[in-house]
Amino acid sequence: MNGTQILAQAELNAEDLEVDEAQGLALINECLLQDIGLDAGIVATQIIAAGTDTWQTLDDSIVDIFEITKDGDTTPYFGSMYGERYDGVYDVRDNMIRFPSSGTYTIYGHCLPDPMTSLSQTPGVNALWHYPISIYVAYRGLWIEDEDDVTAPMLQGKYRALKEEVKSKLDVLKPTTRRPPVMKRRAWY
Repeated sequence: MNGTQILAQAELNAEDLEVDEAQGLALINECLLQDIGLDAGIVATQIIAAGTDTWQTLDDSIVDIFEITKDGDTTPYFGSMYGERYDGVYDVRDNMIRFPSSGTYTIYGHCLPDPMTSLSQTPGVNALWHYPISIYVAYRGLWIEDEDDVTAPMLQGKYRALKEEVKSKLDVLKPTTRRPPVMKRRAWY
């Protein structure tokens, strides 16, 4: 759905709601950036040709680095692969990154969705998020219009349930660069 369709769906879910286009666009962006955020699962990639101990500018859209590869190697420099953890060394400071040895590094990280600039655009998230976004716009629009509206809390609850459902469906698509859980054995007394 594009922004216009999301806004129309929001008005269907909140019968007495009439949201103008500017407010609708603002509420869609609020949902994308402030509520869904990193849960959208958007991945950004950046290639850096780094010198030894030289600070390089890191893409400002990357919020969380989960994997780094070096010089096209098949195993990660940092991250994990098939349950094995690779702990490459790097420093991050003030949106800059440096490595102890020179090479070409590919950085993979999570980023926030891009905000929409018009309602004719489609949000840059998985299509499963579109209906929950419309519910978010509906309940926020109702609360903005009337803080005592009885429908808004019900729609908020519906939104939260839909959000958790979408997150669980999209968990299978998340990068698998986490260390497998290790259980500690209890000591025998």
